[in-house]
Amino acid sequence: MNAAPLEQTTPDRTAPHSDAEAVSLPPWRTLAKRILPTAIQNPIRAFIRIAEGLRLLYRDYVRYLNNSGVFHEDEEARLRARISASYHVVEKGLSHHDPRPGFGKDMAAALAGCLQAYRGAGYPTSCSQYQSAIAVLNCYRELQRRTNTKAPVAVDQFFQELGPTTLAGFSGGYAVKRGEDLLASFRGDFRSLATHRHSIRHFAGTPVSEAAIQRAVDLARWAPSACNRQPVRVHVLKSRPQLEQILDLQGGARGFIELIDKLLIVTVDLRAYFSFAERNLAYVDGGLFAMTLMYALCYEGIGSCPLHMALSSGTEDTIRRIAGLREAEAAVLMLGVGNIPESLKVAHSQRKPLDEYLVVH
Repeated sequence: MNAAPLEQTTPDRTAPHSDAEAVSLPPWRTLAKRILPTAIQNPIRAFIRIAEGLRLLYRDYVRYLNNSGVFHEDEEARLRARISASYHVVEKGLSHHDPRPGFGKDMAAALAGCLQAYRGAGYPTSCSQYQSAIAVLNCYRELQRRTNTKAPVAVDQFFQELGPTTLAGFSGGYAVKRGEDLLASFRGDFRSLATHRHSIRHFAGTPVSEAAIQRAVDLARWAPSACNRQPVRVHVLKSRPQLEQILDLQGGARGFIELIDKLLIVTVDLRAYFSFAERNLAYVDGGLFAMTLMYALCYEGIGSCPLHMALSSGTEDTIRRIAGLREAEAAVLMLGVGNIPESLKVAHSQRKPLDEYLVVH
């Protein structure tokens, strides 16, 4: 599966960088182009580009700091996001082939605390995030009962204070699926494929066909990319020591690392982009490709679990070194892959209602 190197192109650095610039230059720039020699113009252009890049990066930084939950989590939307992320961590553990009794006590207790804070703030408890989190915690508590393991005190206190409740059709935890049913759905129409794709954390333990991976990547080549630049590369890691070391560093596959047969790393070549305005396009192109690849893997009968690369710089650098990634490659996503077993558990992963996605202007 050797990929051809990305064709290098040298953009015309003297060309305007936008349609607006091509139509009308400010008078001072028109005058500067006429009177200044090229040897002086080029350093000035470079300085302007660097200044614009720093301005964009600062704007991104401030917007993220002001709106994310880095420092402030008590606002409704941020609390809902924290609840969703927390209950899904518990839900993932429940979907493991053989979950360890007593797993995730700290996260379950933290989730109970988030739910109490949300309800205490007077936010609507009918939302899908709150209701699904209750369903997941209840499933978690039932597992602890069946294994004669004590649930965290915070979880029991939450349910005592909650009292009898109706989950209004929401559910959480895990579902048991038959492998043959999933495989049949993967080869059905697109609605069937999209609604039956799950992040798989229990694999058959048999080697995944490299030919099948090649066919999946071949299908994913048809994913769109900005200006058809096609900057994506897929690294397929087969070495167990290398694979396990990377997965242990990433952390999201703990509990089922030994079941993953191969690891795919989706990267994007940053040399395909030419301006600071395109600073996020690598992750747009990489994300479009990665989702198409997951569907293609399903079509080929291969289960996958996406593992993000939102890591500390030190951890990412170590993973890049182990995987042999080039400096120009932005690591977008990893996929742990394996064959679908006869029977498996999947996280329920309740979806929010359509009206929380769709905004019609």
